[in-house]
Amino acid sequence: MRRIIYCFIAAFTAISFSSLGQHENTLYSLGSVPQSVYNNPALAPNYNFSIGLPAISSTYFSFANTGFAYKDIKNKEGNSNWINLNDFYAGLKPKNHTKVMVATDIFSLGFKAGSRMHVTFNVTEKVQSRLMLPKGILWAIPGNAPEVAGNTVKMGPTYNAMHYREFGLGTSYTVNKKLTVGVRGKLLFGKANVHTKKSDLTLTTSSEGYQLTLAGSALVNTAGIDKYLNEDEDSSEEPDVMDYLLNKNNKGFAIDLGASYKLMDRLTISASIVDLGSIKWKDDVKNYEMKDASYTFEGFNINESDDFENISDTIDAKFKFEETSNSYRTGLPTKVYIGGSYLLTKNFYGSLLFFGEIYQKNFSPSISAALTKDFGRILSLSLSYTAANRSASQIGTGVALKLGAAQIYFISDNIVGTALMPQSAKNLNARFGINLIFGRKLTEEKQTYK
Repeated sequence: MRRIIYCFIAAFTAISFSSLGQHENTLYSLGSVPQSVYNNPALAPNYNFSIGLPAISSTYFSFANTGFAYKDIKNKEGNSNWINLNDFYAGLKPKNHTKVMVATDIFSLGFKAGSRMHVTFNVTEKVQSRLMLPKGILWAIPGNAPEVAGNTVKMGPTYNAMHYREFGLGTSYTVNKKLTVGVRGKLLFGKANVHTKKSDLTLTTSSEGYQLTLAGSALVNTAGIDKYLNEDEDSSEEPDVMDYLLNKNNKGFAIDLGASYKLMDRLTISASIVDLGSIKWKDDVKNYEMKDASYTFEGFNINESDDFENISDTIDAKFKFEETSNSYRTGLPTKVYIGGSYLLTKNFYGSLLFFGEIYQKNFSPSISAALTKDFGRILSLSLSYTAANRSASQIGTGVALKLGAAQIYFISDNIVGTALMPQSAKNLNARFGINLIFGRKLTEEKQTYK
């Protein structure tokens, strides 16, 4: 059994180096921070009451890419920095993912309701952006053309971005001394979206001569954007920001499910699935579709002045997007957490966490190990190590300091890259803020269960 577990960990770690997901694993192990319930609704914090005020209670940002770090492609000449395109191209993978996410709590609340139940409520603004850039799209960088000669390369990029507001209501319930379950329902209001449903674009080059065949199809949906990009130039009215922020026409729903089980006196296991849901976009919707376009370039006559213009017109005609206004639905990136925590000594825990993100049929995993120590009611510290996104050197930390009713915290899965060496990092993330917390729940030994 132990050998099977070791093999599973090794395989999961290997997969982590080839995938990209937006993980926030250190937060999972820092249970003294109320926002830890965002990763598992069953993990109720050890306080009777907590409140998060607008803008200051929780701000989260994440940046990750699988292609390169800035330091790998930057060259310095005198006092000037410049990007080495050949180094840039050499560092790319067949598919290169870049993801950015920002989230901030407008308001949050948590309180103990009876001896077994903890209730949470949050209003959170979320923005996320995902770009997939195939290496083939940059084949024309000087010196790389021979690499694609006589081959077919994929050139279709994808871009997905959304801005939405989340209203979440959750509860955790202690069933008995061993089992705690949790659930959170989330009402979603979409503000803006770009969704690449399909992007199949290929370039086929001839091994002899200079024939190039470009072919493909694509479907891109947008919502909440067109009326701001294509406003009437003669109109004196500016876009109404409040109409955008208060828009409730793009509705969605998501659910979080979680559980925690004390397997032994010192060992607790937990699991959760987060953001299982979708948003239906129907306000200011535009669909742009290109169907099975193809064009073969066989050169042009430099003596014919109109030849180049005719080729350009032909390409425009063949690769034309048809525009419609049909509503559509997009799913949220769904996250799965499976963890275990072992009590080493009093208030000192070791934990292991597997994380996976599921989005558009792609699965992006990571694995983290952490040590967490609570120093009474004043200070909680966590130190983590994460393997994810083709990087095995992510050292994370979490600090939560309680000064009176105020809890000040900072959490990052890659503190070295985020705070000290951002030019060398492929993964940056952090969550920080100030919570107001009051009271402390009774210890498990003093509670009674039927």
